[in-house]
Formats: sequence, C-alpha cells, structure tokens
Amino acid sequence: MKGLARRRFPEYASDNLKALLPKLERYGPHFRNELNLTPYMVAVNFGAENILQYLGENGADITLSDNYWRNALQMAVLKVYTGEPTYKKAFARLFGRLKGSSLSVKADNRLIKLGSHQAEYFMLHFMLAVLRPHVMKGLAPRRFYYGGNQDTPTFQTKDFISFY
Repeated sequence: MKGLARRRFPEYASDNLKALLPKLERYGPHFRNELNLTPYMVAVNFGAENILQYLGENGADITLSDNYWRNALQMAVLKVYTGEPTYKKAFARLFGRLKGSSLSVKADNRLIKLGSHQAEYFMLHFMLAVLRPHVMKGLAPRRFYYGGNQDTPTFQTKDFISFY
C-alpha cells in the first residue's frame, strides 16, 4: 500500500511543492481527489512540511474531514498511533499547524468549548481518530457504536501513554 500511495501521490511523497503548484492553481486548495481527500490531508499523511506550509499560508481549511469524518489532525494522530516510525518526530513539528483554535462539544445538553491549549482537546481528537481502528481490532466493543451497556471502557490510560 505504501508503494501504491507513493506512486499515486509522488509530489506529496517527495514534498515537491513545485510539481503540485499547477494542480493547486487550477483546482484550489480545497479540491477533493478520488479518495475524498484534500491536498492538506494528503500532505499530512505524507508529512510533507513544505506543502503544508504553503497550503496553510494560502487559506487551506484544516477542519475539512474525509469519508470517516477525520480531519487533518486526527489523520496525523492515527499515523503516529499505528506506528509509522518516521512520523512521530514529524508529528511534533506539525502539531502547531494542525490544531485549530478550539472545538465545541455538546455533552449533557450543554455546549462546551475546548481550547487547543487544553489536554481535553487533544484527548478528544485522539479518541475520535483511534475509535474506528479500536473497533476493527476488537479492542472496543461494537455496542459502543450501536448503544447498549458497556462493561469495558473503550479507552484506557495506557492508550494515551502508549501514544507518547
């Protein structure tokens, strides 16, 4: 899969902004490819820092989501969580560009605003990014998606500690 992705997105794999500019000028920074990914999302997946910097300076929307409702930050978290060896250092450099200013969450019929400086902001993004793989691996009960009583917590402290 990695080889296929590199062949499909060579300008992102080599962080070659010059090769990508004609597409960006023609379609804009928010165009979606066949996989419903924006250029910003693809650049995040490859850790293409030059392309991310250019897109950020030219108004790319970091809050757009893919088919699984993951935004760019959640995609980066998932890459680190799944064990991409070279991506962990890149994530530390990219986090400042990927985080938004805040996130509003409705809980107990109240709207709560989480600032990006709060730990809860990152923890929620982490849980949203990792939930689907947890369910697919059987680490989270399927009834989490469909309701019902839940005996086992889906996320535990060790999940957050292993991320770091």
